[in-house]
Amino acid sequence: IVPEGNGRWVEYAGGYSDAVIAAGAARGGRQPAGSAIYFAVDFHAHREDAPAILDYFRGVGAGLAAAGGGTASYRVGVYGSGLVCDAVRRAGLAVYAWLSNSITWDDAGTYDDWNIMQASSLPGLSFANDSDQARDDYGWFAVAP
Repeated sequence: IVPEGNGRWVEYAGGYSDAVIAAGAARGGRQPAGSAIYFAVDFHAHREDAPAILDYFRGVGAGLAAAGGGTASYRVGVYGSGLVCDAVRRAGLAVYAWLSNSITWDDAGTYDDWNIMQASSLPGLSFANDSDQARDDYGWFAVAP
């Protein structure tokens, strides 16, 4: 699950609310506890945006804990630029990083600590798509039949 907002939504309350909603959707979709929910910072964030982004992810952590009755049932992933992924993970606010394919965004070409990396669309498909490369543990899950 990747909740995506409308751009500059970054604040603690927004993170808290997004996490509560995402946890409910994950439970409803039978997503197993311990797997990842990725939260998207889907705009060209700059260094001066980092404090608000970190505040948003503090809200995410609190919202997931509240939705889990005091303990988060899901692990946090961050989707965004290299700058965003690095800042959020360094702050200990996400376990996983999904690097955006927006190559003009800050640190897009230099960030190498990703679990998933978005790439270009696959040719020949009749629908919009992104190809992604995953490595190591990235919080995946399979829904039981």
